[in-house]
Amino acid sequence: MSSLGAPNLAWEMRIVVSMCLGYGMLMLCRTVVGVAGPAMLADPTLTLDTATFGAILGWGTAGNLTGKLTTGVLADRLGGS
Repeated sequence: MSSLGAPNLAWEMRIVVSMCLGYGMLMLCRTVVGVAGPAMLADPTLTLDTATFGAILGWGTAGNLTGKLTTGVLADRLGGS
């Protein structure tokens, strides 16, 4: 936390809470797919086989990795001291 006073403390707390909520939502989205997967595979109206479901999970993981690498590099270049 900074030593500039109470106005910055409130702003910094908003940032920390926003980061925690964002991380929580990310983990919720990752967990829901794993929990709902067996029911999705068993649903005949989806016509979803294990290979297609695996491809969906693989592309989701690739997108997650790409986003983390991209935003990590941007955070290193734009943020911090």
